[in-house]
Amino acid sequence: MALAELAPEPMVLLDVAPSRQYFTGLFHQLKLEPVLHALSPSFETVRGMVANGVGYSVLVTRPSNDLTYDGCAVACVPIADALEPARIVLAHLARARPTRLLEAFAEHCVEHFLKILPPKPTAPARKARSKSSAPEDQSRPALPGIAYGRDRGPPRGRG
Repeated sequence: MALAELAPEPMVLLDVAPSRQYFTGLFHQLKLEPVLHALSPSFETVRGMVANGVGYSVLVTRPSNDLTYDGCAVACVPIADALEPARIVLAHLARARPTRLLEAFAEHCVEHFLKILPPKPTAPARKARSKSSAPEDQSRPALPGIAYGRDRGPPRGRG
């Protein structure tokens, strides 16, 4: 679904830094202004409001099931727009020698994200400012999704 279709509808925003800036920034990249209808610092409260028809939300985390704490369902719909990629970084202190555990974790992370992310475009990644156990890949797309309430479609009206 395109963000332009959602921008005029009531948005339920996860209101914690840096999420607040990231989610509104997705709209701003496309010169859109979301209608902020409700805000909460709680991920589950946001999902519950969406499930109960308060509005839609844009989130990057998807729990293992699509039911909220009150038993209502939400649906996750991918964003269709071409957006600036998010950065996924695993860093450690440059002066600290990485342990075998850290190296194994870094390898696991790289393998995991190579499986779930789309193939990267040919644009070269910029050099990271700090040392990292895993290469910083800035050329992969962000993975936000849209959560909808009971009817599993965009909210109707602004009630």
